[in-house]
Amino acid sequence: MISDEIFLAISHSCDFEDYTFNDPHNESKSCNDAIAEANSIVGDYVNNYDVILDVCYPSIVMQELRLRQYVCLLHMVQNVMYRIICFLV
Repeated sequence: MISDEIFLAISHSCDFEDYTFNDPHNESKSCNDAIAEANSIVGDYVNNYDVILDVCYPSIVMQELRLRQYVCLLHMVQNVMYRIICFLV
């Protein structure tokens, strides 16, 4: 997601009626700078060829692994507490 500032810069300084995709684009320097900044922000998170592709999948997997480790740790703690209670009783 880009900031409002970058969006406004693109919408005010770019005229996409006669836009060329070759770099540098046939736009003003301020337009090219705004587009470059937007690309640098979202470039790591959006696949240009498939915008609905989930590029954040690895972080979801890491979160699941951390949650599983936490659950395993809780089970171990409960097991140890149960054994201590049984020993004391």
